[in-house]
Amino acid sequence: MQSQPRVQSQAVVFALHAISASRAAAVLHGLYPHARVRVDSAANAVVVVADARDLDAMRAVISGIDVRDPRAVRAEVLPLDHGRAATVAAQLRRVFPHASIAVAGAKKLLVRADPHALTEVESVLHGLDSVAATPAPAPVAATAVRVLAANPRDVARAVERAYPRVRALVSGGSILLRGAPEDISAAQALAHQLDRPAGMTRYTQIYRLHAVAASSVGALVRQAFPHARVVVDASLNALSVTASAQDQQRIATGIAQLDGQTSGGFGAPGLRGATPAYGGGNVAVVTLDAAMPGLNDAPSTSASDIASAVQQALGTLAPDLHLAVPQNSNQIVLTGDPSSIAMAKSLIAKLDAPKPLVELDTEVLEVDENVARNLGLTISPAVFSTYTEMTPPSDPTTGQPGRLGGVQALTRTPLQFTATLNALVQDGNARVLADPRIATLSGRTASIHAGDQISILTQTSGSIGTPVTQQLQTFNTGVSLDITPIVGPTGLITVALHPV
Repeated sequence: MQSQPRVQSQAVVFALHAISASRAAAVLHGLYPHARVRVDSAANAVVVVADARDLDAMRAVISGIDVRDPRAVRAEVLPLDHGRAATVAAQLRRVFPHASIAVAGAKKLLVRADPHALTEVESVLHGLDSVAATPAPAPVAATAVRVLAANPRDVARAVERAYPRVRALVSGGSILLRGAPEDISAAQALAHQLDRPAGMTRYTQIYRLHAVAASSVGALVRQAFPHARVVVDASLNALSVTASAQDQQRIATGIAQLDGQTSGGFGAPGLRGATPAYGGGNVAVVTLDAAMPGLNDAPSTSASDIASAVQQALGTLAPDLHLAVPQNSNQIVLTGDPSSIAMAKSLIAKLDAPKPLVELDTEVLEVDENVARNLGLTISPAVFSTYTEMTPPSDPTTGQPGRLGGVQALTRTPLQFTATLNALVQDGNARVLADPRIATLSGRTASIHAGDQISILTQTSGSIGTPVTQQLQTFNTGVSLDITPIVGPTGLITVALHPV
């Protein structure tokens, strides 16, 4: 008869956090009566002596019963960042009357409540303790109104009484208005109405024109109002008119209709949209002589290049200058200050230089190898790779003909070379393939093609069961050249040939 092995007992201490040690000891003793269980009340722990298997099971039991009651009241210290503890505590008590909220310091609160209420308190506290967002500053506008007939101080006081949020300052014969944009527009209109002169009072008004010439409008004003004094400023496209208030009103209305928009000057009565004649926007259209209109409603390439160059060159000197090239046009539209437009026109006039037209009589000949060698067209590339029919300059000391590359003297002129080629054609040693005449602008590339188009019928056989497909392919034969003539400042024409 064999005896069972004796299981060795072990001692383990279980520390409790949520429940008392005596309660945990009662549960363990009831489940494991053979184990020795002792309570340590001072440390709130249970000392158990049992075998290893029972100890493992006891650990699982302790972890299951040593938990807090989710409905039990908890206490937490909540810190504050910005608000005062007493003020925030008073606000929280009104929202959570069942929670205990006390001040634990200048920036701390002691809160006792159930877990659900404690979570809500933390959420509300985060909102109360945040910094209030700074409101965006209200937009402020400023403008100057020139007063011609009335007393500027009286007009400024009347404007401030009518619009308390507008600040009106008097500077000489003008009023500086400052305030919200919507109030500034209404205050400016009121100032114009208060500055309306008497019916027969004569004063000077300046009108800046946008769409029509000032000279033509000035002639019409002189004819319609013979008693008015009209001065035309062609450089600024503006009119200076001295007339009575009644005539000024009629002149302003007529100019607005002729110009297609609201025109006016400093303090024009009844014209709220008026802009000053000196300083401000203006429009001009420049027609180019050298630029060609674009194709298919596209802007002109030459006009676009000139506009881009002017914009870059005057970007610092005239930041208000803007240039635009209309579709299918050789014109440039300029907008900006009159002085900026004047500078742009001067620069455009210098860049808008028409390019000369070059006509070239060309011949494409076919010669055999021996004739080409006799003509000197097959010189080794080791000597030089650029062929020219220009006679090198003579030696200034000896007076002998110059040498090309220090190898040989070249005294043949283009006329002699042409006569030689014509003789070869007459003798049957050369054949003229084409003799087109090409006309192009200096710096523009023209293309010629001397040859024919050959069509070849090709067949493509597929796999078994696939029908044979036939296709007609076209090939260009002969010579294709790109010719670019360039006319120099002295009238010398340089022609660059590029085989394609």
